Amino acid sequence: AVNKNKQDNTGTAAVDNTEKSEGIMAAYTMGSASLRVAHNEATDVNGVAGVTDDNLEVSLSLSF
Repeated sequence: AVNKNKQDNTGTAAVDNTEKSEGIMAAYTMGSASLRVAHNEATDVNGVAGVTDDNLEVSLSLSF
């Protein structure tokens, strides 16, 4: 799944920036095991130009 999001930030600065974020997620299940991967990236975080944030999450779930 791919997610995209935009958020307008109105601040006291002369220039307002739009925070943009994108993410992709994938999962694979075989029997009682699940492997999940998610990667998210945001630019102009909190309306501050040039601020970026990356997040990578990997998980393995086993059921008995």
